[in-house]
Amino acid sequence: MLGGVGLFGVSLPWIVVGFTTLLQRVTPAHLQGRVYAAASTMITVPQTISIARGAGLVTALGYRILLTTAAVVTALASGYLLRPSADRERVDRGAHATDEG
Repeated sequence: MLGGVGLFGVSLPWIVVGFTTLLQRVTPAHLQGRVYAAASTMITVPQTISIARGAGLVTALGYRILLTTAAVVTALASGYLLRPSADRERVDRGAHATDEG
């Protein structure tokens, strides 16, 4: 998990720079300010809302419950992704079959 968090931290600046560069390249010069403001709003508003909800949950439930819940959900997701699954193999084979045909 720490490796994944580190990789995400290293890749985040590249994602932001790529996104900003793309906006500048595909937007006419006279609209760049408006487009960047709209894109920035679309990115920061959900983050701000999640921070406010998190603060409300910490106030209502306490941080121990939230950390425990996050740990349980992460463990369940990890367990699901790490287990061998006939369904997943069938889906993978199906995807490869459609790529070839």
